[in-house]
Amino acid sequence: MQKELKPLEEQVFSISNRLICFMCKKKMKMKRSRSLSPKASSSEEDMKRIKFEENEKTNNIIIHPHILDFSDDVLLNIFKYLNPKDLMAINLSCQRLGQIAQDKTLWRRVDFRETPMLLNDLKEYIKFLQPITTSLAMRGDLYCEHDTELSPCFFNSIKTICTQLKELIIEEYCINGDKIQITDFPSTIEKLSLEGCKMGYLRSNKSYFFKMNFHMPNLTCLILSNCQWFTPHSLLVISKMPKLKELRLNSCHRLGECVAYTSLATRFGFKTLEILDLRDTALGDSEVGCFSCTKTLTHLYLECPSSLRNAELPDSEPRPLQREVLNQLPVYEDGNLAQFLVEDGFRWENYMFGRCLITDRAICALGSDTCDRIINNSAEEVIVVEGDKRIFNNPHLKTLVVRNYPHVTNSSLVHLALNASNLEHLDVSGTSVTRQGVETFKSQRPNTSNVLNTYINTENSVESCYMNNGLRLICEYRNSFTTTIGCFVPAGAMYEMPEERGSVLFLEHLLFKRTKNKNKEQLENILQEIGGKVTAIAMRDIFIFYGTVLSCKVDKLIQLFADIILNGEICDKDVIQEKNIILHELCQIESDREKVVMDYLPSIAYQDTALGNSVYPETDIVKKFCTKNLIEFRNRLFQICCMTMISTGSINLKELQEIICKHFKCDVEDYKSIFGVFNKMQSYRESLEYRFSAAELRLRDDDNELGYVAIGLEGSSYKQREDHIALTVAKEIIGSWDKTCSGRNNNAPYIAHLAFNTDLCYMYKSFFHNWAQTTSIWGCYFVCDKLCLLDMIRALQKEWMKLCTTITEKEVCRAVNQCVTNNLTILDDPTNRFFDIVENVFRYGCYEPIEQRIAEYEKITVDKIREVSEKYIYDQSPVVIALGRIENLPDYPIIRNGLYLLRY
Repeated sequence: MQKELKPLEEQVFSISNRLICFMCKKKMKMKRSRSLSPKASSSEEDMKRIKFEENEKTNNIIIHPHILDFSDDVLLNIFKYLNPKDLMAINLSCQRLGQIAQDKTLWRRVDFRETPMLLNDLKEYIKFLQPITTSLAMRGDLYCEHDTELSPCFFNSIKTICTQLKELIIEEYCINGDKIQITDFPSTIEKLSLEGCKMGYLRSNKSYFFKMNFHMPNLTCLILSNCQWFTPHSLLVISKMPKLKELRLNSCHRLGECVAYTSLATRFGFKTLEILDLRDTALGDSEVGCFSCTKTLTHLYLECPSSLRNAELPDSEPRPLQREVLNQLPVYEDGNLAQFLVEDGFRWENYMFGRCLITDRAICALGSDTCDRIINNSAEEVIVVEGDKRIFNNPHLKTLVVRNYPHVTNSSLVHLALNASNLEHLDVSGTSVTRQGVETFKSQRPNTSNVLNTYINTENSVESCYMNNGLRLICEYRNSFTTTIGCFVPAGAMYEMPEERGSVLFLEHLLFKRTKNKNKEQLENILQEIGGKVTAIAMRDIFIFYGTVLSCKVDKLIQLFADIILNGEICDKDVIQEKNIILHELCQIESDREKVVMDYLPSIAYQDTALGNSVYPETDIVKKFCTKNLIEFRNRLFQICCMTMISTGSINLKELQEIICKHFKCDVEDYKSIFGVFNKMQSYRESLEYRFSAAELRLRDDDNELGYVAIGLEGSSYKQREDHIALTVAKEIIGSWDKTCSGRNNNAPYIAHLAFNTDLCYMYKSFFHNWAQTTSIWGCYFVCDKLCLLDMIRALQKEWMKLCTTITEKEVCRAVNQCVTNNLTILDDPTNRFFDIVENVFRYGCYEPIEQRIAEYEKITVDKIREVSEKYIYDQSPVVIALGRIENLPDYPIIRNGLYLLRY
C-alpha cells in the first residue's frame, strides 16, 4: 500500500510546491523589504530555508525550478516586460508577487493600448499609478454602445496622483466637450495625443483649446490625428503655444474649410514649430502656402486623401461656395484673436474655396525668398527693395513629403533645387514628377540623399524597335553580370488544328534538338562553351523559349537562336524518341494533383473553343503523332514577323540591334512599315472566340486520401486595367496558406487563420490566370479532408461575399502592400524580369513600368474592390473541378447559390 501511495505523494508534493508561495504560507502578514533583496525579511525566523534531502525529489526540483525560486530583483526585471493587465493578474496570485507587481518602478510608463479599455476597467488600474508616472497611454472603443465616455473624475484622479505626468495619450474615446475642458487636463504634460477621439457638445462661440497656451506652457507635441471635430479656427489658439515643436493633424478632414484662420495662425504664431503632419487632409495651395511663413519648420508631410486621388474635375472648377456657413463668423472670447480678424479686413462673401489638390504653386511657396519692403518717406513714396533684406521662407526645411498629388510636376523639383538648400529627404511618390526630373534634381542637390518617387529608381527604362523582317526587339539595360534573352510567339495549343493536336508539346521537346547546320551534340557543346542555359515552354496561348548567359556571351546565344529559328529541322527519329519521353511525362503529371486540376480548369471553362485545348493531349494522340503535322505547325506559326525578342541585362538596344542585324541579316525599320507583314496572323488571332462556360467536372477517386478542388469565375481581360488591378488585390485579400507557412494563428487572411486553428484544409491558394488577351479566370484551389469539403466551401463563399459587401480598408491596404512587394521582388531575378516583360507585352501590347503599376495599386480603394467584386464575383456562375475523395462536396447548385446573399 505504501508503494502505491509513494508516486501519488511525489505528484502532490511537486504540484503544491509549484503553486503555493512558501513565503506567503509561512507568514501572510509579512512586509517585503524595500530593498527588494532576495531575503524577504531580516528576522531570524524568516531567513530560514527549507533543507531538502539529497534524493530524487530534490534533484527534480533543482532541474525544474519555478518562478517563485527567483529573487525579487530578478522577478522585478521580468515584470518590466509585462503589460498592465498582466501585472494586475499577477497581483491577484499571491502576496509576494502582488507586492512586486505594485512596485512603483513598474508604473513609470503605463500603456493600456494593447486592447480597448472601458472606463470601468480604467478605474481598477488608477490605484496602481504612482506620483512618478511620467507616461500614460490608453485606447478605447468608439463602437461600444456604453461606458466609452471619459468622466471629469478620471481627469481629476490623474491630476491628483500623477503629479509628474509628461505624456498623455488618449485614443478612440468619447469626450464631452461641455463637461471636460482643456483646463481639466494635467498642466504638466509635454505631449498630448487625442488621436481618433470623438468630441461632443462643443461650444460654438469658443475653441475647445481656449487658453491652452496658459494652461500647458510646456507642451511640445500635440497629436490630433483623425479628429473630425477639429476645425481651422482652433489653429489660432494652438499657434500661441510657446514651446510647440510637433503638430500632427493628419486625417482632419475639416482643416481646409477656411484659409483665413490658417493664414492668421501662421502669420502671428507657430514660432517654434518644427514638425507638421498634414497628410490625408483636404488642403489646397493657399493653406499650404501659409506655412511657408514658419521659419523653424524642418519636417512637412503632405498626402492627398484617397477619396480625391481619382477625381477628374477640371482644374479651374472651384468648390461650391457655402455662403451661409461662411457668414456665420464664430465669436471668440479672446480679444487678440478678434483684433486679428478686424485688422485683416477679410471679406467672407468674396471668398471662394479652391480645389483640394496641391499643385506646383504650393510647393514653390516653400523655400522661396521674399523681400522686406521699406517705404521711402519722400513725396513720391517709392517702395525701395534692399538686397540685404531678402527673407528666405522655411530656411531649415529638411524633410518634405508630397504624395499622390497629380498636379505636382518637375517644376516643383526645379524650384526646390534652387531654394531648399538644407533639404535632405524628398518624397514625391504618386505625383507627375518624371525620372528625368528626379535625376536633374539629384545632380543639382547631391546633399539630398533620399529622393523617392513611387519606386521610380527600381527599374531601368525599357526600349523597343522593329526590324525590317518584322522582328520586334524589346531591351532593358541594367547593371548585371548575366543577361536573359528569349522570344515569345503566339503559337500555343489554342492555335493547333485538329490534325495538329500535340504539336506544341512536341515542339517544346524538339526545338533545341538539331538544325540544318548542327546536330544535337554540337548544340550541346556550344551551350557548354558559353555556360548558358536554354529552356522552351509551351502554353495554351503562347510559346516561349529563352536562355541566360554571361553578358559577354550574348552574341553567341543570339547566333544559336538565329540558327534554330532560321534553320530548325525536325526528323522522324527525334519524334519517335520523344514519344516515349512525353508518355512518361504524362504519367508523372498524373501524380501532381494540383497540376491536373488546374489543367482541367480552362479546358472545362472554355470547352468547345480554341482555348479549351490543353497542352497535354490524350495518350492515343501522342502515340499516333506524325512528323508531318509538326512541320506544318512550325512553318505556319514560327514566322519571324510574329516573334518578339526580349533582352534584360547589361546589353543596350543599340548593341542588341547590331547583333540581330548580323545574325538575322536584317536592318532596323520604322514600326509603321511592317504592319502589313503580320496582318494575316493578327486577323486570325482576333477571329478566335473564347466563351466562358459555367460547368463542373468531378472525378471521384476513393484511392486518394484527400479532395482536390478548384473553383473559378470569369475575370477581366488584361487590358481592362482598373478591373484587372482590383481583382489582383482581391486575390491577395483571400491570400494563400499551407501547412509549411509560418505565422501560426497570426496570418492576415481569415481562411488561413481558420485553417490553422481548425484544420479546415491542408492548403489553399488563390489564383488569377490570364488567357489570351481578352479573358481570365479568378478563383481558389484547395486541398482538404473529405469531411471538411463543405466547411471549406462555406468559408470560401463567405470571404468572397465579404469582398462584395463588408471589406475593410485595413484589409485592402494590406493586400495592396502585398501586390507592391510582389512586383518589386520581380526585379531581383533576371528570369522573372524576362517573364514580367513577356506578360505585359503579350497581354497588354506594350510594357507597363513597375512604378506605373504601383501607382495604380495605390489608387485601389474599398469602394473599387466592392464594385469590381459585384461585377465579377457576386451572383456569377463558377466552373468547378474536383477529384479525389469528393463525396462530401456540395452539388453545383449549392455552390452557385452561395455566391449571392438574400439579405443584401
